[in-house]
Amino acid sequence: LDPWELGDPETAFIDTANSGINAWVTNLDGTYENGTDAYVESPCFDFSALAVDPVFRFAFITNSEIGFDGTWVSVSTDAGATWATVGAFGEGTNWYTNEDEHGTNFDEDWYDEAFEVANEWTVATHLLDGAAGSGSVKIRVFFHSDGSVNAGYDGFAFDDIQIFEQPSINAGVVEILSPVTGCGLGLEAVTIVLENFGDADLVDFLVEYDAGFGVVSETITDTLFAASVDTFTFAVPVDLSVTGNYEFGAWTAVLNDGDLLNDSLFTVVNSAPVVSAFPYTEDFESGSGGWYSTGEEGMWELGDPEGLLIDTAASGVNAWATNLDSVFYNDDQLSYLISPCFDLSALVIDPILEFGFISNSELGWDGMWVEVSTDAGTTWSTVGNFGEGTNWYNNEDEHGANFDEDWWDGNSADTTGWVTAEHLLDGVAGYSDVIIRFVFDSDGIFADFEGFAIDDISLTEQPAINSAVFAVTAPISDCGLTATEAIDVTISNLGSLDMDSIIVSYSLDNGPVITEVFNQTLTAANSVGLTLTNTIDLSVNADYNLTIWVATVGDGDTSNDTLSVMITSVPTISVLPYDEDFEAGT
Repeated sequence: LDPWELGDPETAFIDTANSGINAWVTNLDGTYENGTDAYVESPCFDFSALAVDPVFRFAFITNSEIGFDGTWVSVSTDAGATWATVGAFGEGTNWYTNEDEHGTNFDEDWYDEAFEVANEWTVATHLLDGAAGSGSVKIRVFFHSDGSVNAGYDGFAFDDIQIFEQPSINAGVVEILSPVTGCGLGLEAVTIVLENFGDADLVDFLVEYDAGFGVVSETITDTLFAASVDTFTFAVPVDLSVTGNYEFGAWTAVLNDGDLLNDSLFTVVNSAPVVSAFPYTEDFESGSGGWYSTGEEGMWELGDPEGLLIDTAASGVNAWATNLDSVFYNDDQLSYLISPCFDLSALVIDPILEFGFISNSELGWDGMWVEVSTDAGTTWSTVGNFGEGTNWYNNEDEHGANFDEDWWDGNSADTTGWVTAEHLLDGVAGYSDVIIRFVFDSDGIFADFEGFAIDDISLTEQPAINSAVFAVTAPISDCGLTATEAIDVTISNLGSLDMDSIIVSYSLDNGPVITEVFNQTLTAANSVGLTLTNTIDLSVNADYNLTIWVATVGDGDTSNDTLSVMITSVPTISVLPYDEDFEAGT
């Protein structure tokens, strides 16, 4: 199949050329075909007079299934007899979006994004490696789709191809080292990485930045040698003390620069507010409260949910949702709902995170989880596991590098509605730059669901006095249990104060309450295993319900004081022959 067509694009996602009217598109008026391997091939170029490789530049727009369908650029220096993929992900400018997706060993890269914004063209640039000195150079733009379902993707389009010699004078900003998103930013140093792409040394040239307050311009008097990279810090810092998002840009302004399209770099820097007063509660009725969203193929939205199933907030009017007013979330959506910063440096024990959520997602494929950072967002870890806390996750081993971390998925929207989830924010006590984020991830197909919504978030200190029954380790279901089975229990002190005694009670099958006092200290944030003096009679073959609880004066959280376990005393048969027809039961 050869889907490529030249003309005026009229698809749902690609309905304009980058300039003028015409562009090459995998289908001018619909989605692309499955099972495609097709290319658009250039005329021959004579680069025999060039000593260095020329620059290839084109505008593109892509809307294809990530990981399965993609586009790449190839070059031939022998009039098409042999071909090589041009460049790799991370090289050039906007060169490829995904690694190791095609080629004999699947070690070559391509474009395969399903961008959220329709008609958002991107300009990509890369050297035509190895083309200099050849008189028979050809270029291909190659598109591949697999044989599976194309879930409404419009494909790939390109326009405005340019091939030109590398300019002698050519510099640009290739990285912004600071400022970066952080907690409670103030006067921040501006540090950038510059690259001299040309073959002429540069001296006494301008570099500039702008964060929305006007352009700051400074002169670099040191020499930036040809084909070299250097770091520069502006003498004038940027004031980001007012919390919020800043659209920050930095660029070179070199006289007679032969390629202005690689001069600039832009980013968004978030100066996050810092919360240090507890308890913290946020219902979003007065606005975002310092929470914000980023993402790929979609972002969380704040407002009044208007879906078919997710059509109300947990309280009031506003909630954050993966999609407020459309029926379905996007394929390949990876979006983050990010909190302000929390200063927990005064806490000795981890606080409790609680929030309301509602879900309608594809079970086993699209889900949400919670992450926390203690270094202002540099590194992240998943909070908790299935079976911990209250209503914490409902599906195991669904994400993470080894797919061994848990999430929420499936549907609460037309069953239980809004759900309250609670978990300790593990490992954050004592840190001053704590950030929480909710992560939503969908795969590339069948996003016929409304997603998730979040509301009524709270972060509260654990009570100073908080005892809990953590586990009953004995007795357990077994054969030949006796009339004198010992009870082993693990008691935890989840509070910040030491317990000077431990009072444990139990009841077997709602029978008499037996209480024992252990006159020993249980220090804060520690646990102890205890064996009760009294034993229980489990000698009759049956199911037993053993309930154990701990009583502490002033306990600020009684929800974790009690634990019930079912114990089965299994009969032991030693007489043979054994014959059972189940007419009398099990």
